[in-house]
Amino acid sequence: DISDEILMCSVGLAVADAHIRWQMSERVTLTDATMKRGGAAYVLTSSDLSLALYRASQQKGFATTLRQHDFELPSVEPDPLLAEFFRSAEWRLSRAHDFPEGQHVNLQELSEIIEETLESAAISLEPLRQVNGSDSAVSILACAKGRSPSLLLNGLLRKQAAVPIFCQREHVNVKVGTDDNVADDPSRDKPVRSP
Repeated sequence: DISDEILMCSVGLAVADAHIRWQMSERVTLTDATMKRGGAAYVLTSSDLSLALYRASQQKGFATTLRQHDFELPSVEPDPLLAEFFRSAEWRLSRAHDFPEGQHVNLQELSEIIEETLESAAISLEPLRQVNGSDSAVSILACAKGRSPSLLLNGLLRKQAAVPIFCQREHVNVKVGTDDNVADDPSRDKPVRSP
């Protein structure tokens, strides 16, 4: 595993590039998953609103595992002003699907975040900074940290690291309360709620 990480870093270093002046994507997304099903929603916003959400994103990570008793997670509380945005925006269904196999919910949540990064790269080839909302503190903190003591999370984080490097994406996550996460609906096979 260590050799793989060093090899990936050395190969990725040649193309690794991030710039604070990269354009903000006006497409803000939400992701959610259960053990068997995943879903995502999106809304088109202004660049200023995207930038404000970007600034509110979780930039500092934490070593997370799938066993919550191993580490006490730092408090990642949703911002009430952000909650108002997530409740009142007119979200559209991006995808809703069953997973090929059931896994731990935090693995599925992280898989949905990765899928959102891949979808962003498929939509546009230009370098972008993009904001995603999620209600999974484990996934948000693991993405911000970039690695985890959990081998299962680490495998997904490697994939999460490769896509932004080669597709020129900076993908950040914002904590959303479970009740305000519209992507909760498609992950439970329901239509997306109205604002």
